[in-house]
Amino acid sequence: MSYLIAVTTSDGQHVDLHFGHASRFLIIEVVEETGTWIDRGFRSLSEEEAPSDDETGEGSPQHDLVRFERIASLLEGTSYLLTQRIGPKPHRILLQRGISALETPFELDRSIALLNAYHVKNDIRC
Repeated sequence: MSYLIAVTTSDGQHVDLHFGHASRFLIIEVVEETGTWIDRGFRSLSEEEAPSDDETGEGSPQHDLVRFERIASLLEGTSYLLTQRIGPKPHRILLQRGISALETPFELDRSIALLNAYHVKNDIRC
């Protein structure tokens, strides 16, 4: 079986973006039996929804909630989000949609290997 994860990455090799700064998310399919993974491309926010260069990702509370809900919809079908950092509000919104957000400081290969080991060990069904 396989499952999908989303990643906040600037280069496709590192989990190096904060959730609030990401305007696109790399989607990866992980084969749980082998731990191998396939790059399925990016899902991106529209230009209106993406944070501008001068934003820190912190808008008005209402704007943030709308943006977090939009991202949760964008990531529909994924089981996990790997990110460098995520706040409690977006974490809660993703979790309500069945997406577990995990912070990781590692390269993408190592992060996926650790996630898959956890996934298999805990016999999680996606």
